[in-house]
Parts: sequence; C-alpha cells; structure tokens
Amino acid sequence: MNPSVREYYEKQLEKLIPELKRRNIGAIYCKTVDDARNTVMGMIPPGSSVNTGGSVTLKECGITDTLTDNVYKYFSDEVKAASTEEERYNLRRQATTADYCLGSINAVALTGELVNIDGGGSRIGGYVYGAANVILVAGLNKIVPNLEEALKRARHYAAINVAVRGGYTAPCASDGVCHDGECYPPDRLCGKTLIIEKESRPGRITVVFVGEDLGL
Repeated sequence: MNPSVREYYEKQLEKLIPELKRRNIGAIYCKTVDDARNTVMGMIPPGSSVNTGGSVTLKECGITDTLTDNVYKYFSDEVKAASTEEERYNLRRQATTADYCLGSINAVALTGELVNIDGGGSRIGGYVYGAANVILVAGLNKIVPNLEEALKRARHYAAINVAVRGGYTAPCASDGVCHDGECYPPDRLCGKTLIIEKESRPGRITVVFVGEDLGL
C-alpha cells in the first residue's frame, strides 16, 4: 500500500477503533501481514476447533496455511475431505459452533458497522452467534465512510469479484454489474447479508486491521 494512503487510513482508524470498542467489538491494528498472522495465531490456543470461510484475506496473510497444522481441529480441511454432500453439509453446520471462527469483512463503516454478504450462510452463521470467538481480518481498503457505502461495496464490488474469480454463472460474472432484481437461484450468489452493529458478549469479536490492501 502506498505510504500516504496507509497514513490516511491510519488516521481513520483513530476514530474507527474507539467506535468499534464502544459497540463491544475489539480492534487491533497490525502494519504488516506477518504481524497480523502472528497476532491471530497467538489468539488461538492449540487444540481449539477452528473454522474459516473462503477468505482471500486469510490466504494472503498466510493464516489458512498455518491452520493446517495438526494442533487444531480445522473444519475446512474436514469439509474438503468429506466424500458426500451430506457429510459436507453436516460438517459445515458443526463448524458454525467452532471455538474460533476466522474470516474477513466485505466492508467496515467508519460509523462502526461490519458488513458481509454470504451465499448459504455457513460462514456468517458463526459470526452471528454460533462460534465462541470470532476473529475478522481486514485490509485498510475495506474501510468506507458509512453503512450505505459499506452495503454498496459488499454487493457491487466484493460479491462481483467473487463471481468473476470463481467463474460462477451469476449475471454479474459476465458484465461486472449487479443484477439484484433479476438474479435468482441457482445462479445467484448473494444469499444472506449480515450487518454487525454490536456484540452482546464483550471480547467475543475482534477485528484485526492490516496496513495493506487485502482481499476483495
């Protein structure tokens, strides 16, 4: 990330981090992906059950590769190894109640809201309530001025990029434009939108900001 751009976002964090903490959402700032990876892994005790979605940010930080170590019960590995769709479905359900749910955020509003769009909900199910602890890693590029811009970024940028990168058949994958009112299953990717406005259990959710341009 350009140093002047990073400095701009760091000034935004001076307002955003206290606002998140006011909403019972912890927040940490790490300047590099190495610092972020070490910070996140230091928060997860050996032997914990861990779930992650298909987060580009976690991959870019090297977190998903580290989780394949046998010291964790890593649900993502178990889902990949499952031989039937029924097994995968049941494992995903179990994963929503993991000790630690790791992921990223489609957008973070300076007003304090965290926004994610998911297809089926197995990823955000853990964020909402199921997981005992939630750690969300986000590059500074995810920060936007308000909730309206956060929703716009999630739907008109992040979701479209997922469709394009994954080679999906959703209409937006072909032209890069959201066709919300004309997009239906089975092609539709945007199934459930989550807005986290506060956390009832202080310490349960932590956002780890990274001083880089990461993810979608």
